[in-house]
Amino acid sequence: MKFPCATHPLIHCKTEFEARKALERTTEILEKELHLKLNPEKTAIRMISRGVDFLGYTLSGMSKVVLRPDQNAMKSFKDAVREKTVRGHTKAIGTTIQELVPTIRGWGNYFRLTTYMAPMGKLDSWVRRRLRSCALGKRATIRANYRYGNAYLERAGLINLVSLWKERCGVPLPKRVGGSKGRSRPSSAGMASIRPRAVYGNTVSTVL
Repeated sequence: MKFPCATHPLIHCKTEFEARKALERTTEILEKELHLKLNPEKTAIRMISRGVDFLGYTLSGMSKVVLRPDQNAMKSFKDAVREKTVRGHTKAIGTTIQELVPTIRGWGNYFRLTTYMAPMGKLDSWVRRRLRSCALGKRATIRANYRYGNAYLERAGLINLVSLWKERCGVPLPKRVGGSKGRSRPSSAGMASIRPRAVYGNTVSTVL
């Protein structure tokens, strides 16, 4: 018998003593009553203030639990994007974006529980740089930011992780205020929970 991934337990306790008692009771139920064996590599008692990786997230914090994608999840996302944005290929940038959108949407929807949008903004900036490098066949430059600006990429169908995160949080998306470079003005609604240095996803130059 094998448990599916959705049944991986994470037990929160106030003290280390309570955590050890919970582990003993869990082990007793699984091994003696259900005849299952805990995986010793994935079973541990840890302080959440030091960070705990669980199902692709890193949980941390003291008075408030903060969620963010863990390092393996970030690496997996970048590897998937790299496979679809190889420099020097002959595909049109619109075709590359169409192939990339399912990856961005699937990863973004899973990690929409992330507490702050800064990790999403950093990945959005990285994805745009990869697309510009892919279109130019070499490492992107400042000039590429204007040739393949954010507005150009959006018109070609590119979605961004920040928008998916804001949909979950109920934060209004910024309204475009015109200009050939596609710059936008962020809305002040919902700003209390957003770090001032976060990326809004519509600036021309890479800021993170």
